[in-house]
Amino acid sequence: MKSPLPLPALAALLLLALCAPARVLCAAPAPAPAATPDDMARWLAGLPPLGEGFPPAATQIAAWRAHAAAVGRLWAEGAAPARARVRGWVEAQGLAGDARPVFYPFSGPDLLNALQLFPDSRDYLLVALEDEGLLPTPPRDARDVGESLKTLRAYLAGHLARNFFITREMSGKQGSPRLGAAPYSGVTAVLLSTLALLDYEVLSYRAVALSPSGDLEGAPAPPAPPPGLPPWAWVTGVEVHFRPRLAPGAPPPPPRRVVFLKGNLNDERLHRQRGFAAHLLRRGEFNALVKAASYLMHMRGFDDVRSLILARARRVVMDDTAIPYRLVRERAAEWDVALFGSYEQPPPSSTTFAKHCQPDLRADFKARAPAPLPFKFGYFVTQPHLLLLTRRAGAPLAAPAFDLSNRYGVEVFFEGAGGCERGQQRVLRAPHPSARPAPPPPPRPPVEPPQTP
Repeated sequence: MKSPLPLPALAALLLLALCAPARVLCAAPAPAPAATPDDMARWLAGLPPLGEGFPPAATQIAAWRAHAAAVGRLWAEGAAPARARVRGWVEAQGLAGDARPVFYPFSGPDLLNALQLFPDSRDYLLVALEDEGLLPTPPRDARDVGESLKTLRAYLAGHLARNFFITREMSGKQGSPRLGAAPYSGVTAVLLSTLALLDYEVLSYRAVALSPSGDLEGAPAPPAPPPGLPPWAWVTGVEVHFRPRLAPGAPPPPPRRVVFLKGNLNDERLHRQRGFAAHLLRRGEFNALVKAASYLMHMRGFDDVRSLILARARRVVMDDTAIPYRLVRERAAEWDVALFGSYEQPPPSSTTFAKHCQPDLRADFKARAPAPLPFKFGYFVTQPHLLLLTRRAGAPLAAPAFDLSNRYGVEVFFEGAGGCERGQQRVLRAPHPSARPAPPPPPRPPVEPPQTP
């Protein structure tokens, strides 16, 4: 006896029997709609998905409902009031309308500041040591949700309270869960949540890695590392395409992009990670954002990324932890410098940061007496400061001089005790005997549109 036909086959035969005699066209049942990248981003941000493909049960999970209520309160109290102040400052400084790419080293997952300070760029590059995490997909089990969303929410709350991420906290060294240790808690989840909360539409996202020539390679699944390549030399990340959410009847705006790369910007690691230096150099002219960067670019081990910014940036928004003010003043013919807020010294709570006091920066702040900065920026939450560097008209872009080594380069530090009052700033210069400028960048290709709208 033959086995009975499976149900799908019986359904197909029944459809054929009904349609054939009448010679009518019978369409096959339409496949169920799939969850969109935008709905995934909205769900992570605690916002209801807009499409029909996202599992309705995912918004009924008690942990998600608690997450949605908590994130809504955090955003309303921590971000929304400051957005108008940031926007007003950005417009007053002429940053609105600048479509140049943005380079944000030592960023962590801080896309919020990049989008607010350079709101009209079409291409953002964030580089940090943190794990990009898994590509989020709709939950299949409520047990996968609670702890992941709790971790994501904790990082969003900390960032909104301080306006910076803490590296040791994100690495799990301060007792908190490591960023990326749970399915919905990596850098990718923070990026997608930020875009949704700012009312951007997420068009696509994919895992990427750098090729030897610095190209982004990837697919919906993370690419596999090449055999024999040390893990630290494998630069991976995520690429997200997005656009402002469409108004009714408005034509679609061009897609925009953010790329996060997990890479080490230390001189020796930068040039030994596959395709990393090539990828940075091919971006040509850009605007830069550097804040809460642990004073790394004051050290000779990070002077190559400092050289890249000074050579290629058109504008730099930064605090005292970025490029030493002494080195900016040495290039006074190239840069106009505007000061905002107030500066006294590095955070007094950190003995490590004390050696990066900048008496010349303090003196200029006192002499100029700039207006208070109307939003949080950098390590100082209550009395923040900001420096806006603008390349002078006629000051050309240049090829950055790379020494490829932690032993050579320029280092700026402060020797003394008692804050900036007693002691002196020192500059150590150890030029590499074979230091050479980096090659000029090739023409920068346009941002590719997303593959899946």
